[in-house]
Amino acid sequence: AWNDETRALYEANKASGFEFRNLQTLFGAALTTGQPVIANDPSHDARRGGLPKGHPAMRRFLGVPCWYGTEMVGLIGLANRAEGYDEQLVAILSPLLSSTAALIQALRLEAERKTAIAELTEKEHRLRRILQTAAECFVEVGTDGRIVEWNRLAATALGVPRDDAVGRHVDDVLRLRAADGQPPSLLDAVSAVGSADRPREVTVMLPDGGALPAELVAWQVSTARGSATCAFLRDIGDRKRLEEQQRLRFQSETLLKEVHHRIKNNMQVISSLLSIQSSKLDDERQRSVFLECRERIRAMSLIHDRLYSTESYEQIDFADYLQEMLALIVSSNRPAATEVTVDLAADQVRVPVERAVPLSLIASELVLNSLKHGFQGRTTGRLTVRLTRTAEACSLFIGDDGPGISGRAEDHRGVGLRLIDSLARQIRGRVEIDAGAAGVRVLWREP
Repeated sequence: AWNDETRALYEANKASGFEFRNLQTLFGAALTTGQPVIANDPSHDARRGGLPKGHPAMRRFLGVPCWYGTEMVGLIGLANRAEGYDEQLVAILSPLLSSTAALIQALRLEAERKTAIAELTEKEHRLRRILQTAAECFVEVGTDGRIVEWNRLAATALGVPRDDAVGRHVDDVLRLRAADGQPPSLLDAVSAVGSADRPREVTVMLPDGGALPAELVAWQVSTARGSATCAFLRDIGDRKRLEEQQRLRFQSETLLKEVHHRIKNNMQVISSLLSIQSSKLDDERQRSVFLECRERIRAMSLIHDRLYSTESYEQIDFADYLQEMLALIVSSNRPAATEVTVDLAADQVRVPVERAVPLSLIASELVLNSLKHGFQGRTTGRLTVRLTRTAEACSLFIGDDGPGISGRAEDHRGVGLRLIDSLARQIRGRVEIDAGAAGVRVLWREP
């Protein structure tokens, strides 16, 4: 440095180095040509580029590249030798230049080696952190069969602390059982699996006597000491439990489906028997009793038919059920000379099976009562059905435009209304007779 300013510049850049952008100088000529540059009269040399402000006078100059093999790794610049520079001096300096080039190259290689080691160490630390925090058990086994790595989850899930596992033979720590019941070692399992994309289900026998169903993913890797075996053990206990639950649910649903199917078929058989028996009766009143029993059974059979056909074994949409049930009962039970119009308006109300059957009997009983008593001696009539749901309760109203009934339900001793009242109590509901609307309303709460 020739003054305070350049001294400060050197101090600020000595770690990172300088970048020379102007190569139209004597120094630049040596850099660009790779040949020694001798200038014993620099101020008149055609290759000169001038001196920076404050630079000491330069009366002689020699720039000599340092070559390491085929690569120029440095440049030595000399100035102001009293007797000047020549080719003989360059030859004398040749051993010094070779040594300098070798030192520069060694320094570069050492820096690269340190950088590579630092990067490798960082990658190793990063990989170790990943393995330690992995959501699966990780095991690494050396060529001698001893455990090299045992991550945190392996210590927790398999019940063996890392310090107790590392250094021991893997077969002494990790006891496996294959699907066929045979106890393979981890190394045998790796040879059977072959690669990381072919998992194998095993059972890990735990120190406390328990068993952990797991999926083994294992592979071999090359290392500086030969080869190693790496393995992930994935806990599939939750998956196994879910599969078992699904299997049991499928069996249960299949059984329920078969039960509903058989109930529906049996009820249809009973309904047919009642129809046949009623056709043999001459007494109209007796025939009416048989037919009413048939319609009750058909109403219950329709519940099981919907459960079977929709594959919903817990609840049914009672609005859809009402539409189908009304068409079935009205078509076969309306008075012969009467045209009955059905006025149905229903909110979507889903009810469980244990409530659907009593409600179906209530609905069929009310419809039968209307058809039996509300349209006698008439050519036309209207049957009104309303299914509503509010925040407080659900309501089923069935009435007609006939004369209606009056009083309280318990005051009527007919089989129909007594049956309706009993069924309403089963669903924790109540029965209201709506004299003004000529019908009966059943109210209950649905969760």
